Amino acid sequence: MIDYKKLGRIGLDSGDQQKVDTVINVDNKPLISQYNDRFIKYGFVNVKDNKYILNMSKRERDIFQITKSIGDEETGFAYDVIGKLLSDDTEENLRKEIELVREDAQVEILRKDKINNDHKKLNGKLREEIEEVKKEADKKMMNTITKYENALNKVDGLRKKGLI
Repeated sequence: MIDYKKLGRIGLDSGDQQKVDTVINVDNKPLISQYNDRFIKYGFVNVKDNKYILNMSKRERDIFQITKSIGDEETGFAYDVIGKLLSDDTEENLRKEIELVREDAQVEILRKDKINNDHKKLNGKLREEIEEVKKEADKKMMNTITKYENALNKVDGLRKKGLI
């Protein structure tokens, strides 16, 4: 089904819109015929008593059929593409694709948020462990200072007694 609003947006009037619709939705293979005016003009076909008479050799007919076949395939492809572009389904399919991309993005955001939260928890634990290590190091240092002060006090005591 053709979206006529799209055709109107590109400047086609209703007659042109119907023509596009017909070209897209009607089989295009009969449009290329060996009996068209150009073949008559160049002498490949004669018209006698309203009958078409071929003036082509077998080789010329074979070449014509191959060329016609290639032309049919190419125009068929072009018509299919144009039909898909003008189809009502195109916008709907794009909307669906946008929704899928949006959902994928939300899942990715949630995944990254979870990783971020896990990292925050790990950082918190690491900071706690660092604080514990600092406290232990401070205790050991204070114990060492206390032992050193005690040793100094003993030496001072021995000096006062005149033993050193």
